[in-house]
Amino acid sequence: IPDDACHYHESVDMQRTLTVREMARIQSFPDWYEIESKVTTGGQMRKFEVPQYTQIGNAVPPLLGLALGKVCKELIELSMTNKS
Repeated sequence: IPDDACHYHESVDMQRTLTVREMARIQSFPDWYEIESKVTTGGQMRKFEVPQYTQIGNAVPPLLGLALGKVCKELIELSMTNKS
């Protein structure tokens, strides 16, 4: 992903880069979810801010987290009933 806010290429043969919101939707984040910070951050500012693209790219998709949480809950409940 480019480190600037310009996501369109001069050549019509090249596909544009997805926006942060489009990437968030692919990751199953709801549209109301607010992503803090700047869209991109370069240089020394990366020590203090995490760009939106990085936040979404590094995130666990919410629906995946929900599914994993349900499986963990079931396994815990199963282990508790087996101890009884």
